[in-house]
Amino acid sequence: TAITTLKLYYVDSSGTIYKTYERDYNGKTNETKPVRDLPQSPIRETKPSEDPLKKWTDSINENPKDPILYAERGDVYYSRHRYDEALIDYNKAISLAPNKNGFIYYRRGKLYKEIGKREEAKKDFKKACELGDSDGCFYDNSENW
Repeated sequence: TAITTLKLYYVDSSGTIYKTYERDYNGKTNETKPVRDLPQSPIRETKPSEDPLKKWTDSINENPKDPILYAERGDVYYSRHRYDEALIDYNKAISLAPNKNGFIYYRRGKLYKEIGKREEAKKDFKKACELGDSDGCFYDNSENW
């Protein structure tokens, strides 16, 4: 099945998750439409003490086919140096939308770079660049990293 909608999320400093916009893929055109204003319309209210890992896991349980949620949870694992779990989430996100989200390839490339897997990192930075991610292009075109 093809991914027809990309949903992006924002998490504020208290950990409240907001949907910022959706992008519909209609043939050759991409239409971006705002979904709601951030401060007034959280996807899910959260308690300040709630762990971000739990929030992303709960969101994944509610929307298990949303690649962005896996990527965001992967970022939490990455920030906690739980690289194996981060890699699982990045791989899942990519498997759900293999040619749509360059930034996920970039994030996985960063993880590979961090753990010393240079060739895998290069492949991911190249793919990220091909999909339009400028950070991926920076690393793909640089020999000094």
